[in-house]
Amino acid sequence: MEASPTVQVWKESLLAMRNSLQSSYEMERSVEERIRHSRPAVLYDARQVPCIDCQHNEGLKRIKQIIDLIDSAVKQLDQCDSAGASNIYLRTLEAVALISRHAKVAEKSFPELKP
Repeated sequence: MEASPTVQVWKESLLAMRNSLQSSYEMERSVEERIRHSRPAVLYDARQVPCIDCQHNEGLKRIKQIIDLIDSAVKQLDQCDSAGASNIYLRTLEAVALISRHAKVAEKSFPELKP
């Protein structure tokens, strides 16, 4: 089934969001790693390093959830009419926003670990 122009725009929008979130996450992690490695080891308490790694793992888990969610939605958009596609697009945006808010709350739980 060929997607309508509107559905095609929604697919492109979701894919752009996916790529943007993924590259933003990767850039943020790269900057955090460079800052962390450029600071003297004395600045970090030995207990913080596992927490920082744990925080990274949680962030990676969230970004993978979002990517999987968007990929699934894009596949579903190919098999829907315009009304169903609209519903899928809206639910995907809401789910991405919810996961993103959850990740922000988790980050704010450990403000002392931010560089």
